[in-house]
Amino acid sequence: MSMSEKIEKKKQAILKVLQDADKSLTSAKITRQLQEMGYELSGRTIRLYLQELDRQGLTRNQGKRGRSITDSGRGELAAQKTFEKVGIMAARIDQLAYNMTFNLANPSGTVIINISMLPIARLHTVIPLMQKVFKAGYTMGQMLAVFPPAARVGGSEVPPDCVGIGTVCSV
Repeated sequence: MSMSEKIEKKKQAILKVLQDADKSLTSAKITRQLQEMGYELSGRTIRLYLQELDRQGLTRNQGKRGRSITDSGRGELAAQKTFEKVGIMAARIDQLAYNMTFNLANPSGTVIINISMLPIARLHTVIPLMQKVFKAGYTMGQMLAVFPPAARVGGSEVPPDCVGIGTVCSV
């Protein structure tokens, strides 16, 4: 982890402490809470981080009452949470990819797919478009799976008026 990533992680931790408190906190209280979370930062270091967070508009100095988180600070935490979720999902997909067992010779095994639910009534207009996409080479392979209405695919069920189209996952 680079130095700038470590600094950002500490700033995020400060914002989280302020958000969880839902009130203004002094740097001494923030320092104590961060120490309980495993961060070893001095009060002076916390104050420097808080000054930077104030400059960025993520915290607000409330004088003797300490600092509070701003709406921008809450937005920053929400964005960070989204990035973490994407990272977790990417790691899960990597794990599934390593465990694939698909064997083309005797079409069997597992493979990661994206599933699209397509209304049966639209098949005649969509199939020619899909053929163009496959022919242009914009897919991860040249195969797809078609699942009938009510079929169970992974944790999903194909609706009664649809077919499920499975294509190899490209993530």
